[in-house]
Amino acid sequence: MNTKDKKRLPDLKHPLPVTRHGWPYQHGIADPFWPFEPDKAWTDEEKETYDIYYSGRVDPQKFIALLRADVLSHDTVRLQQLLQLLTEKFHWYVDTKASQSHILPFSEKDVPNTYRVTVTLALGSTLFLDKTGYDRFGIHAQKPRFLKPMPGFPGDAASLQASDNASDLLIMICSDHPYVNTAIVRDLTEKLNPAFCKQFNYQPGLKILHVKDVEQGFGRPDRREFLRFDDGIDNLRIKRELEQLVFVQEKDPEPAWCVNGSYMVYRKIREKLPIWEAFSKPEQESMIGREKETGKPLSPSAGYPKNEEPDFGGATNEGKTPFTAHIRKVQPRRPGTDIFGIPDTDRRFLRRPYPFFEGINELGEFVNGLHFVAFMRSIQQQFEHVTNMWQMNPGFPEAGTGIDSLYAKGVLETVDGGYYFCPPMPGPDDYFGSAMFV
Repeated sequence: MNTKDKKRLPDLKHPLPVTRHGWPYQHGIADPFWPFEPDKAWTDEEKETYDIYYSGRVDPQKFIALLRADVLSHDTVRLQQLLQLLTEKFHWYVDTKASQSHILPFSEKDVPNTYRVTVTLALGSTLFLDKTGYDRFGIHAQKPRFLKPMPGFPGDAASLQASDNASDLLIMICSDHPYVNTAIVRDLTEKLNPAFCKQFNYQPGLKILHVKDVEQGFGRPDRREFLRFDDGIDNLRIKRELEQLVFVQEKDPEPAWCVNGSYMVYRKIREKLPIWEAFSKPEQESMIGREKETGKPLSPSAGYPKNEEPDFGGATNEGKTPFTAHIRKVQPRRPGTDIFGIPDTDRRFLRRPYPFFEGINELGEFVNGLHFVAFMRSIQQQFEHVTNMWQMNPGFPEAGTGIDSLYAKGVLETVDGGYYFCPPMPGPDDYFGSAMFV
């Protein structure tokens, strides 16, 4: 999206998109997003610019916090009560207006009307079947079909055992200010258990939720990450393919309660800058598959930038984009359909990545990387197919090709992650996942 030759709308003249209400999807998956239609008062040139760079695009907030937690109970009623309380709290977090009671001596204009807060609840496989194989809440039959502990993949750190890091819940908090995220994390970590006891008349001191860890990340205004490439180009858009590829539909082989929900894949990826910076700019561009300054594909389509998809010229034509280039290994864009009758482009998913920085380690090395967060309709047909059949398959697209060059050359290393399922947005007076218990 962020190209050097990108034309900006005059002052944009459009407020930043805010949290979407009144639709069946959870907050924070596909919202906030830019309106599909441009302003009718704009010129034709401005409308065209808006259509190319903004229309229907998700506009991620500036900061993220990822909180992983386990439910400290085997009691189904208590789980239902916890989900009720989380639903109430999430509504409060999202709907609360930014306080302006403390603005002096600053101008009121320095306090926004909204920090665009979204809080997203994701359920892990251990909620349905714990690590010992016990169905403690009696809901295993309602488990989303493709939900499981995340397996290992090539490029994972030797120390990574994703199944050991599995959690019952993952709560994703996004906003435009880090203090807002911090306040929500503190409320969930320190105040939720006392609130649970008080609301449902349990003895003080009872703990229902154990927060295992919290990760934090941030976004640059230009969407670039530490490798200095834009990580948000050619993402899914509302009213184009997003709804089709991100949310479970009635025809899918899933429990009925999963409709309008979405699978979440979380991968914490370490980026090793000394290795990356040893490569020349042309070498880096060949490893990514895009120009560093503009984001333009090395093999652009004839309609670029209006059509931002690369044109690789077929499965066996290497051309200007190496077979091992990142964008080609994760989305080869071959014509027609594969042996399963599915076009390559239907394997895509919605990405909401955030860089992270954690200081230095005991060796004095800079610890940074990317929180890769993605949403999709099917883990099996999307993320796992992309990863196993293309990205990490050394024989794709032909024997001897090798895996994604960013992993092959040691630039990237996955150090954490997990699979989750985000239930649909509950209706009025309902709560997350209530239909699991019917």
